[in-house]
Amino acid sequence: MYTDRIEHVMQQWMRERPDRDYRPMGILGRILLIAERLQKDVDGMSKGYDIPTGGFDVLATLQRNGSPYRMSPTELYRELVLPSGSLTHRLDRLEQAGMVARHPDPDDRRAQIVELTQRGAEAINGAMDDHLENEELLLHRLTPEEQEQAAALLAKILAVANR
Repeated sequence: MYTDRIEHVMQQWMRERPDRDYRPMGILGRILLIAERLQKDVDGMSKGYDIPTGGFDVLATLQRNGSPYRMSPTELYRELVLPSGSLTHRLDRLEQAGMVARHPDPDDRRAQIVELTQRGAEAINGAMDDHLENEELLLHRLTPEEQEQAAALLAKILAVANR
């Protein structure tokens, strides 16, 4: 039987502390390892499209919000849940790479609008295609019904985590 890292850790704890329930560790530990793997994959795909580190999520957010592919930094900040300084740094790198442009906000002279450029759109569309193919590969052993069940169960966990 295949034993992953989390199962090994749980077995060690069960041996040392059999008085505790380690099922939550089995679920949440695996979620953390999957998240680490996905982040490494996204970082690798981003490099293949010359997307600066941390830029994938910014470009994807601009793209998925639809035409005209513009948002204020505050809107991006809220959707990405990043420290504001981190977003500024990412926007600087994306602007230097020609993937976003910043313009004065016509409704507020003190504010800016971040716009996805053609180069940024091409990069995120290619990287997103690769990302979705990678996600499909990671989940290919689950039936569509199992994928729906997993998504629903993870949504329940997330709802508690965000309480």
